Amino acid sequence: MTNLENILRAKIREGGPISFSQFMETVLYHPEEGYYSMNEQCGDYYTNVDVHPIFAEILAKTFYQEWNERLRGEECFDLVELGCGNGKLAEQILIWLAENAQDCFQKLRYTGIERSEKRIQSCKRMETAFGNKVQLTPEFSFPTNSVTGIIFSNEFFDALPFERVLKKGNQLLEVFLDHSLRETLAPATENVKAYFQWLGSEPKEGCYGEAHLSSKEWMEKISAALGKGMVFTIDYGFESEELYSEFRTEGTALCHYRHQTNREFYKRLGLQDLTTHINFTTLIKSASKGIQNCPLITQSNLILDKFLNDLTEKVGNEKDPRKRLKLSAAIQSLIHPEGMGNTFKVLIQRN
Repeated sequence: MTNLENILRAKIREGGPISFSQFMETVLYHPEEGYYSMNEQCGDYYTNVDVHPIFAEILAKTFYQEWNERLRGEECFDLVELGCGNGKLAEQILIWLAENAQDCFQKLRYTGIERSEKRIQSCKRMETAFGNKVQLTPEFSFPTNSVTGIIFSNEFFDALPFERVLKKGNQLLEVFLDHSLRETLAPATENVKAYFQWLGSEPKEGCYGEAHLSSKEWMEKISAALGKGMVFTIDYGFESEELYSEFRTEGTALCHYRHQTNREFYKRLGLQDLTTHINFTTLIKSASKGIQNCPLITQSNLILDKFLNDLTEKVGNEKDPRKRLKLSAAIQSLIHPEGMGNTFKVLIQRN
């Protein structure tokens, strides 16, 4: 029996069956045994940041444009990253801004939010490189209207704990784990029922689905903290109508292990990632009053609409054939409609 199994069984002995979100919280975020605590750099999935530094450059240019058009006159420029991980993306963004946008960089204050102490330690190199412009913290504790700048994330919401439910006999049933770490079904808790009532949508009859209560709570405090600027979210998922389609009988919860997906949620505890497609309707509806929600777009839309000419010129100016081929292939990966281009969506919310 693994340490995580012992930890989970102890929780259940103490308080009875645990919800799916409590299970996720333990196997992903336990400070010693959780997946994100044990794995400083996770090699079980491949994401935008792994493709090429051009992804960070695209984000840096996007953020600079926002600052130049709406925030240039402000005293400071906050750049807050949710789930900064090992700091790879942030470091590349800061380097680009330092080298290409000194007017913006001079006012910059970067804050990386990361729960894993091991990952925070791996980010310390940024404090060495950029001094007091960088702050690392495990908590999002910004007061209301205190952020002037951009709160951004790349695949943050998909890893937040969620509840798993089943619609059966016109009733919402919720997944719990018993002392044997086996699934049991019980009538959904009041919090889960209230969430779906607020959302105005739920899984179809005979289908599993996810209740994104943590995403709702996070967006409420994120948008409340934003005084002026934007929330910039890149993740994979759908709005409610598409997310709770009848053909998604198993929901969208998945495990990632060595670049393969599975639904063996209760195996390889602490050794595999556990995620779900996020509900963008939740993020849109839970934003604070006064926040303007821009239309949801694909990552391909973002890149092609704003940076096609820049990227074409950049490829053309690369003299080294191998680097040119690598750059061209990376851009194709980021925009291809059957790959990352349409899988990842971009939600921009402004205040």
